[in-house]
Amino acid sequence: MTRSAQSLEKILLIERDDMAAQSAASVKTNLTEKVQALKTLETNIELRRELLTDAGLTPDADGHRQLLGSLTAELAEQLERGAADAEAAIERCQNLNQGNAQVLQRLKQKADAIKTVISGGEGQRLYGAKGKTSASGGGRALGEA
Repeated sequence: MTRSAQSLEKILLIERDDMAAQSAASVKTNLTEKVQALKTLETNIELRRELLTDAGLTPDADGHRQLLGSLTAELAEQLERGAADAEAAIERCQNLNQGNAQVLQRLKQKADAIKTVISGGEGQRLYGAKGKTSASGGGRALGEA
């Protein structure tokens, strides 16, 4: 689970960089990779639930603690360390994903503003040849500009 979360984290970092560079093709490719990494992580989480349930434990933090209590100290420590690493990686992924969503929202707002100017949205003011503004009649704003 830790490896899956770390893989997702790397993809999210690349996605952030690609969005900053406004590389649409790379963002699209990364989206496919991100979806696959999320599926792998979900499979790992489901396997963990099944393991706990098959052991007669609840698939939650209490069941996890009970499982650790049934293991040797060394194995319990390794498992606990791995679970802590996975949880930390998942939390980092959540934070990165939230940040990426904010960047994407800002990029969308900029693109929408540009589309409004290009399409001559309502109330759009354009500069004429002599530098005076005039209201756009809509439709062919770039031609009017």
